[in-house]
Amino acid sequence: MSCDECKKLIELEELGIITSKQLLELEAHVKNCPRCSYLRQRSKQLTYSLRNLPIMNAPDDLFSLIVYRIEKQAFIKNFIFFFAFMSFVLLIGSIFLNNIDYSIFSIDIEESVFYIFEVFWEIFYNNISLVYLLIGSFLAFIIFSVYKKRKELLS
Repeated sequence: MSCDECKKLIELEELGIITSKQLLELEAHVKNCPRCSYLRQRSKQLTYSLRNLPIMNAPDDLFSLIVYRIEKQAFIKNFIFFFAFMSFVLLIGSIFLNNIDYSIFSIDIEESVFYIFEVFWEIFYNNISLVYLLIGSFLAFIIFSVYKKRKELLS
């Protein structure tokens, strides 16, 4: 018998579906082959260890934890999209209102560490209506998210 055939018989033995004839052939080969003898012994140890593993139950709230994490990621993704969209709307709205001193856009980024803050200050300072639009849209986003979550929980 070859070692490859012996490996197959060891698998059958561990599964409990080996015949008595195959078992005799396996034992005869294992007596003469130290490598297969080690493999059989190791296989029995692993099978014993696996069968004696403690059975663990999942936490009762596992499903709700998974759903919470998925919804949290979706909320963050939606919030980032919303923030980017509102920043774009704010910038476009301020350009259409022509209330920005465009000289600040000619500053090299290396000249000012706070360049982005200067841009937003110029937009907010000259367009208070856009600030109100941004705050109102943010509140609407929060209210819609809470309403949507509440609706899903009640259904």
